Amino acid sequence: MIYAFEAMPEPFKRLNEKLSSDKKLKTFNVALSNYKGDVDFYVSSNEGSSSLLQMEEVHKINFPTSAKNHLIKVKCDLLDNYLTELKIESAVMMKLDVQGAERLVLEGSVKTLEIVDVIYSEVNFVELYKDAVLVTDLIVLLKKYNFNFAGIENTFQSLIDGSFTHGDAIFVKDKK
Repeated sequence: MIYAFEAMPEPFKRLNEKLSSDKKLKTFNVALSNYKGDVDFYVSSNEGSSSLLQMEEVHKINFPTSAKNHLIKVKCDLLDNYLTELKIESAVMMKLDVQGAERLVLEGSVKTLEIVDVIYSEVNFVELYKDAVLVTDLIVLLKKYNFNFAGIENTFQSLIDGSFTHGDAIFVKDKK
């Protein structure tokens, strides 16, 4: 079963239109965070760069197609509040693609992390968003929940100076 959480109304609508016949998919129109309520959400001109966190200038300079942003209000909630509704039957992989807000999502997922086996997460090497968690801090945070850093892939580089900006990391739970 796949559980997908999408904060923005239009991508949520498109997701449901395209995959409405997939009985192994359940969608939720909510931003995941560390509290329940309403929150400002920064919608980028490149939808994939939209975030709970405000975009930093370094992001706008290096990825100019993402530079224009506007605010909308969305509902947010803790993933743990959905745990009883989710029917978890086997090994669990959590995929995080939340543009720097990984810490917020994980703080709202403490109970959920107990049943997660693998985390596949976007990670930042530089602060592309205000208060974004960096990869080194994410490694330390996930270690507290017995997840070990297992590798990195899909790295992106600055268009300005070639430095690494972000990528995807894999964390595997230590079952000992």
